[in-house]
Amino acid sequence: LREAIQHVPDSADLNYSLGLLLVRARQPVKSLDYLKRSYELALDNTQYAYVYAVALDSVGQVRNALLVLQAVHIRDQYDLRVLLALMEFSKKQGDHKAALRYARRLRQIAPNNVQIMQATDAIEAELKGLD
Repeated sequence: LREAIQHVPDSADLNYSLGLLLVRARQPVKSLDYLKRSYELALDNTQYAYVYAVALDSVGQVRNALLVLQAVHIRDQYDLRVLLALMEFSKKQGDHKAALRYARRLRQIAPNNVQIMQATDAIEAELKGLD
């Protein structure tokens, strides 16, 4: 894959593939450059953005992961994976109000999803406990 990237450095697919390979090889820090490159080369590809954000989170860069996901969410407000990650990463950052906002958005999109209802209720309870 590295050789192929040398020949076609602007291939989002090749960069993404190598980034995933490095993640699977338990080299998340090394994967970031390739996953970032794939994301930047294919900004309309939600999958690339999502995987890049999860990789950022896995190395402790939650704030950067949130920035990537927020940019994606502006373009695609109905992607459940992105909204779930935004909710979870916001909670991880201690921003329960943002987490609740995303949870409520999820609930609008998937009103009968029991897990989303439970997550929304849990975040609301956490916020009440913080008051």
